[in-house]
Amino acid sequence: EILDDYTIKFTYHAKDGEEGYPGNMDFSATYHLEGTTLTISYHATSDKDTLINITNHSYFNLNGHASSVHNHVLKLNADEVGCVDGDGLYTGELLDVTNTPFDFRIPAKIGERVEVDHPQLKLGNGFDHHFFFTTDKNQVVLEDEESGRRLTVSTTLPGAQIYTANYLDGRIGKNGEPY
Repeated sequence: EILDDYTIKFTYHAKDGEEGYPGNMDFSATYHLEGTTLTISYHATSDKDTLINITNHSYFNLNGHASSVHNHVLKLNADEVGCVDGDGLYTGELLDVTNTPFDFRIPAKIGERVEVDHPQLKLGNGFDHHFFFTTDKNQVVLEDEESGRRLTVSTTLPGAQIYTANYLDGRIGKNGEPY
C-alpha cells in the first residue's frame, strides 16, 4: 500500500499453524524516505502467543557492485561481539573487541581486519558476527573514501550482524558482474 510519495507499507497475514507457528499473525513493514534517511518500521500482532524475529538482510557496497567492500572504512560503537561455532551459529560467548580485529571503535578499513589470523574470523570465514552496541544511535558508520559515500545506521535494537559477503559463490548479478 502506497501511503504517500515517500512511504510504502507491505503487509502479510500468516494463518494459524503456518510453518508450525501458533496464531493468526498480521505483520507489516513500512519504508519511509525523508531526505537522505530511510526508516524501516515493523509491526506484528497475533491472536496467540507465538515467536517472531523480524529483520532485514540489507547489504551495502558504497562504491558499486563491481568493487570490494575491503576498502570501505567501518566504525562500530560496540565493545563486544558474539562468538560463533564452525556452523556460524552464536555460541552464547561474548568477546571483548579490545586488541582484536573486531575493534572498529576507531574507524578502520575492513580489508585490513578481515584477513587477520583470528580464530573467530576463521570460523566465520570473515566477518559474520553480531556486534553489541554501546550507543543508542549512529551505531554503525560505513564510508567509501573513493566515492565519498557514507552510510550511517541507527537502530533501536541492541546490536546488529556485520557480514562481509564471505559465502558469495560468484553467481552473475547486476550488469553481468559476478557476486
